Amino acid sequence: MRGLIICTAAAASVLLGACTKDIDYNLKDIKPQLIVNSQMTVGDTLHLVYLAVSKSDRVERIKSGSVKCYVNGVLVADGKLDNRDDDLFIKEDLHIYGHYYRDEHHKDVYTAGPNAAGKTNQTRYSFKAGFKPGDVVRIEAEADDGVYKAYSEVVVPKAPEFSITDTLRQKDQYGDNVYRIRVKGKDITGEDNFYRILSGCSWIDKKIRYAHKDEDARTWEETRGYRFIRLDKGNDPILNDGAPVEDIDLAGASENTFRVFSDRQFSDGTFNIGFSVNAKEIFIGPHGLLNYDRLESESIFNVAIHGITKDEYYYLKALSIYDYLDGDTTLTEPVSFPNNVEGGIGLVSISTESVATIKFKRTYYDLRYWLDN
Repeated sequence: MRGLIICTAAAASVLLGACTKDIDYNLKDIKPQLIVNSQMTVGDTLHLVYLAVSKSDRVERIKSGSVKCYVNGVLVADGKLDNRDDDLFIKEDLHIYGHYYRDEHHKDVYTAGPNAAGKTNQTRYSFKAGFKPGDVVRIEAEADDGVYKAYSEVVVPKAPEFSITDTLRQKDQYGDNVYRIRVKGKDITGEDNFYRILSGCSWIDKKIRYAHKDEDARTWEETRGYRFIRLDKGNDPILNDGAPVEDIDLAGASENTFRVFSDRQFSDGTFNIGFSVNAKEIFIGPHGLLNYDRLESESIFNVAIHGITKDEYYYLKALSIYDYLDGDTTLTEPVSFPNNVEGGIGLVSISTESVATIKFKRTYYDLRYWLDN
């Protein structure tokens, strides 16, 4: 995974009041391990697995490797070495790639520091496979002619049913136009569930131009692509671990950068979540001189809720805290990240997506410049 950090705690001197204690730490005791990272989504046509080797003081690229995917005990795909450019095919904003992990077998190894597994020291494999909720997906990986072997098994989670129930336009505390959006959904009963909420928008422009009064209008449509939109969670207790946004604690627990939540925040089988989106994000008007007389712009706004695994939930929660602390754990406990790779280290997870859509329309008349109002 891009930005993956595996690092070690160096020998430390801890000053507590007037007492100083030296902690001996031997980096040679830590054995190299295979790093396996993959965050997959049901419905994607291509799945990615990232491999590297974690050593005592650095992360190295593997010399050779292999990846196999099993679904319910049946081999369904062999991963192929993939050197394509990320931007060509990865939905980057939908998948938060791995950053940091804790090795449960070495208590002094923790996730902080500069040693990152980036593009230069990781190897990516891709494969095609179909998953559905309830499937048991097993990823097996080997590296360096079998010197390193690891695997992970994940049960594919379900996605909740939900709908968008309200879209109120109002001014925020800074005077900007925002849409307060509320979604209502149904929890999956009888089990512990973990979710993540995201949003995005696409635009279709219908352009109308007149040569002069007596001519029929000439029209054409253009699609302006798709963009992911940041959610302002406001004071919603479900997205703030039950706390108001102004009550963020020292560890940043209610910061919740990645907008994850669990059904522990609601007990009646339903959830009702509110957040806001700046109107500028939904209505992206034309810029500069226009060569048409009227623009009818349609914004298609998507809210997606992913059913995610328990490990991914706690990973993203930990990453929120780590980001909130800006990597400085001097005065706090080391941030612990889940590891669900047997024989190695890393995170393998799968999410299942549910989407609700609403449309916004806006018409611009006789414009030469777009006015933001």
